[in-house]
Amino acid sequence: SYPHIFYEALQIAGGFCAMLLFGVLPVGAVFRGRYVAKIPASYRAIGGKATLGCAGIFALFLLIQEMEKMLGAFL
Repeated sequence: SYPHIFYEALQIAGGFCAMLLFGVLPVGAVFRGRYVAKIPASYRAIGGKATLGCAGIFALFLLIQEMEKMLGAFL
């Protein structure tokens, strides 16, 4: 028996979902709104596509790291 399995599963799922909800999806939404749908905005952050790309790469890196943690917990 393993008494802490629920807590560990919650940590793994929480980390994965947090990276997806607060990292990957916002970057994708901003990219789609700015560059695909060409929605006009009154405010834009400095850097344009380069900053958005860096944020996306960083979010994907963290998401992959969480997936590796998840796979390591099950192996």
